[in-house]
Amino acid sequence: MTEHQHEHKKHGLVIFVNRKKKTEADGVKPEMTVNEIAELVGLTAETAVVQQEHDGKAGPPRSGMIHVHNDEHFLVTRKKVEGGHD
Repeated sequence: MTEHQHEHKKHGLVIFVNRKKKTEADGVKPEMTVNEIAELVGLTAETAVVQQEHDGKAGPPRSGMIHVHNDEHFLVTRKKVEGGHD
């Protein structure tokens, strides 16, 4: 058994959100909404943008349901809020 397979068996499904490891104990599951991924770092889909990282680069913003794979990396950033007066 490789180290990766041992880690998967020990922790189940593991992803990284903003470079922090998240496991099934944190709420990671095989299919997640962008809101569920954002909630892993204390945000919501309404207040944040969820992107998948590939080779250290953020992809386009995601929406809806995501099929999550072990060791995937996601970047969750707060949306820019513009203040103003009517």
